[in-house]
Amino acid sequence: MSSSDSTKDDEYDWIVGKILRCFYDKDFRLDTMEPILSLSLFPADFSIKDKSKKWVRILSVFDKVVKALEKILEQKQRFC
Repeated sequence: MSSSDSTKDDEYDWIVGKILRCFYDKDFRLDTMEPILSLSLFPADFSIKDKSKKWVRILSVFDKVVKALEKILEQKQRFC
């Protein structure tokens, strides 16, 4: 993988944070989020294969983000 490929992969890393925020926003429901997650996050010309690759990468990072957030909240709770 070249550095330009890595940059292209990193281009969509912001999605993880947006998804995480949606889960904690009471105005977002699954029926509202589904079209966004399936239709709006990637360019229309992305193939299903490209979207699948991006989702696999995004979801693998998502676990790390959730764990980090849990640790941050755990630390914050200790100091409050």
